[in-house]
Amino acid sequence: MSTAIVGREPELSAVDSFLDAAASSLASLLIEGEPGIGKTTICHEAIRRAEACGYRTHVCRPCPHGSAIPRSVTRGETGKGVSSWG
Repeated sequence: MSTAIVGREPELSAVDSFLDAAASSLASLLIEGEPGIGKTTICHEAIRRAEACGYRTHVCRPCPHGSAIPRSVTRGETGKGVSSWG
């Protein structure tokens, strides 16, 4: 069962633009904002869309006490890969 993401068209458009750019060059997408605004939902959707485009994805999460690495998705330097931190 799929859940629709409502009211996040600008963010999802940025994800799609990122995936288009990542196909031909290095690109990165930063997902940031206040706690509770849906960053994780956008990140999960970005990963789903990347996998649908044929990208391999990798996910890791910071330890509970925090991390210096922001939530982001970036194209790997070798091959067609997308990684997510967050």
